Amino acid sequence: MSDPFSTIGTAAGIISLGLKACSGIIDYYDKWKSFDSDVKATCDVVMYLSNTLKLLQAKLDSEVLAQNPTTRQVDLIVEACNGSIDKLQKRLEKIKLTKLPHLPSVNPPVTRSEEVKTNLNTTATRLQLQSQRLLYPFQHGTLGKLRDTVAEFRAQLKPALLLLNLDVAADTASEVRLSRAEQHAWHAEEENQKILTWLSPLAFQARQQAVLAKRHPGTVGWFLKSPAFVAWSNAHADVPTGLWCHGRMGSGKSVLAAAVIKYLQTTCAPGETAVVYLYCDWQDSGAQDLCNLMGSLIRQCVEQCSSIPSDVRECYVEHRNGKMPLIADDIPALIEAICHTLSKVYVVVDGLDECSYAADNSAGASRMVALEGALDLWLSSSSAPGTATTQLFVTSRFGPQESTKANFTEVEIRATESDLRKVVLSNLLAGDWTSPWASVELGLAVQRDQELKGQITQLCVDHADET
Repeated sequence: MSDPFSTIGTAAGIISLGLKACSGIIDYYDKWKSFDSDVKATCDVVMYLSNTLKLLQAKLDSEVLAQNPTTRQVDLIVEACNGSIDKLQKRLEKIKLTKLPHLPSVNPPVTRSEEVKTNLNTTATRLQLQSQRLLYPFQHGTLGKLRDTVAEFRAQLKPALLLLNLDVAADTASEVRLSRAEQHAWHAEEENQKILTWLSPLAFQARQQAVLAKRHPGTVGWFLKSPAFVAWSNAHADVPTGLWCHGRMGSGKSVLAAAVIKYLQTTCAPGETAVVYLYCDWQDSGAQDLCNLMGSLIRQCVEQCSSIPSDVRECYVEHRNGKMPLIADDIPALIEAICHTLSKVYVVVDGLDECSYAADNSAGASRMVALEGALDLWLSSSSAPGTATTQLFVTSRFGPQESTKANFTEVEIRATESDLRKVVLSNLLAGDWTSPWASVELGLAVQRDQELKGQITQLCVDHADET
C-alpha cells in the first residue's frame, strides 16, 4: 500500500530546500541592507518568497489536505520548481565564495561623543560598501539576476496557491507594493537617475492624468469590451500585435488612449510586464524628436525593471557616462536589451499624426515616418524566440502606412451615441453659462426644462459628425 503522504513529502522536501536557500541569502546580505537600497530590495523579494513558501508549507502540512484530490496537482507544480531552486542554490553558493569583512556595529547614540562615533561608523560602512560594489555579490547585475530568479520561482508557485485556495489576492497586492518599492529604491540612486535622464528628458505622466480628468464617467467602456481590444490586450496568437485606432479630430482618441493606459496599468503584473506610452504633441515638436520619443519609451521600460539592464548601462558608459547624447543608431540595441529583460511590453502612442506638424512640413512628415518605422522595428524585435511580447496601440487621424499595415488591426474611432449623450448631459448640468453667447437665465431654463434638455442633447448627437 502506497504512503498517502508520499506526494506531500515530495513537495515538502522541495519547499524545504527553497526555504533553506532563502535563509542563506538573507543571512548573507542582511547586515548590509540598511546601507544600500539595491541590497535591501533584494532582501525584501527573497523574504517575500520565503513567506510564500512558509504559507504553502503550512497548507501542505494540514491533515485535511491528505484527502484533497488536488494534492497530486500541487505536488507536480512544486516539483516543476526544481530548476528555480537549483538556480537559487547555485547563486547562493557563488556569492558565498566571497567572504564579507566585519561590519562595524552602529548603536543608537546616547552622548555627543557616541553620536560622532556612530556617524563615523556609518560613513565608514558606506565607503566600505562602495568599494564592495566591485565584488561579485554586490554588483548590480548579480543582485538583479538574483531578483529575477526569485520572481521566476514565485511565478511558478502561483498555480499551486490558487489550487489550495490560499489568499492569492492579498499576495498579489503585496507583490505589487513590493515591486513598486523595488523600483523606487534603485531609481533614487544618483547614478541610475543619471542614466534614466540620459535616455530621455520627456515625461508624460502629467499629460496622462490631465487627459484622464477629461473622461466623463461611464464613457469608453464599450471599447475596452470590444472584440478587437480584448483580442489585442490578451495577445491572441491569431491577431496582429498592433491595434491602430484612427478617427477625425475631436472623436475622443486621446481619452481613449488614456483609458487604455489606465486599464493596462491596473491589470498587468508589475516587474514582468511594462506599460509605456507617448502623447505626441505638435506644439512640442522641438523636444519630441525621434531619439527623445523612443528614448522615453525605453526609459519607461527600464523604470519598470527590477534593475537597469546591463546592456543599457554599458551603452551609457560607452557614451562617456552620458556626456554624449543618445542617437538613432543606439535605439535598436536598447530595444533588444528591453526585449530580453521583460516578458511583455504594452506600448501606447497617442496622436502619431501630430509628429507630422513642424515649421518644415517635410521634416515633420519624415519624423512621423521614422517614428512609425522605429515602432515597427520594436514589434519585429519582439518576435524572436525568448524575447518579450510587444503589443502596440496607436491612435492617429490616419491609418498606418502600407508597409506596416500587416502588423495592425485597424479600428475607426467614432463617438458612440451613448457616450455623446453622457457628455452633453454632463455639460448641461454643470456647464459654464457665463460665456458671451449664453446667460444665467438660459442655464436655469435648461436645468428646469427636461424636454428642452432632451432636445438640445438630441441636436448635439444628430450633428456631431458635422463638427
